[in-house]
Amino acid sequence: YRLAPEHPFPAGPDDAWAAARWATTTIPHSAFYVGGVSSGGNLACVVSRRARDTPEAGVKVAGQLLVYPWLCSTRDHGGFVATLSKFEAYSDNVNDPVLAKGKLGVLEQVYGSPDPRDVDFSPLFDPKELKGLPRAVVFVAGADLLRDDGVAYWKGLRREDPKSPELRIWPGLPHAFNRHKELKTSGEYKGHLNEGMEELLDLNSQTTTTTTA
Repeated sequence: YRLAPEHPFPAGPDDAWAAARWATTTIPHSAFYVGGVSSGGNLACVVSRRARDTPEAGVKVAGQLLVYPWLCSTRDHGGFVATLSKFEAYSDNVNDPVLAKGKLGVLEQVYGSPDPRDVDFSPLFDPKELKGLPRAVVFVAGADLLRDDGVAYWKGLRREDPKSPELRIWPGLPHAFNRHKELKTSGEYKGHLNEGMEELLDLNSQTTTTTTA
């Protein structure tokens, strides 16, 4: 997708949605799993919501795989969002060595949206309060500034579907820890992702079987 600052918001979400619609026309009648890391998690959530809200587009999202996603502007945690999390990571992990709070604020400004509650900018401000969205495997890092973004999204989904996958937490690790190859957990990263995807597939298979029967 096109990147800011040359291509500021909403270029990223629009490109992600365009890709989803292209995939749908290329492989019609198929359901897709979407996923992303950090800002990519944001875009995966945007695609999932747009697919729900515009069924005429024909995009069917069966599940989401989200790794320490960024899902809410640092400028606003009110309304429905406040019922999901206190966003204590902004004080607990303010000095995240990879993504400190000041750095995230600059990135938000560069990415750009005049309204922090724009649902394509902050997916947690979904006016339908995450109802009707596909199940998600959500990974968060304990020492990550974005920890509670993922926690809040997971809690919102679990309110609607108690059978959603359990939240997965990498304790004591910062944002983007998997880039540090010297960490043992980084070496295990892909294995954890594969396990999460397998769980999503199994859950959806069970639901489909039950519905068919």
